Amino acid sequence: MLAPDGLVLFSTLGPDTLKELRAAAGATRVHQFIDMHDLGDMLVAAGFAAPVMDMEYLTFTYRDARQLLDDLRASGQTNARADRPRGLAGKGFLKQTLFKMQNQATFEVVYGHAWKGAPRKLADGRDIVQFRAPRSS
Repeated sequence: MLAPDGLVLFSTLGPDTLKELRAAAGATRVHQFIDMHDLGDMLVAAGFAAPVMDMEYLTFTYRDARQLLDDLRASGQTNARADRPRGLAGKGFLKQTLFKMQNQATFEVVYGHAWKGAPRKLADGRDIVQFRAPRSS
């Protein structure tokens, strides 16, 4: 619950996150994140005003690619794609992926904030129209 004129602040990951792993393992094996421009559009569609979005790239370098995969597993990362492969990939796939991977991981960190606007509709779907007296000069 956020009161009208309340401020929402958030951070999330952007679509360039883990691009090295995506290139090595295949697009369906790495979760796809939403672009910051689309996030801003979603905020407006949800009734938020004046969204501001920004992003930065953080690149982590590892001793080897296996350490990167170990870190992802240890942090609980998983692939939420509906079209992800459901079966086990096997040692051959892992070996091939490790061979193709770089020893780095890019994270696109997206930051955003927006103000919650006043409600525009009632719970039953009717529009709210407000009439205000003109200001006197």
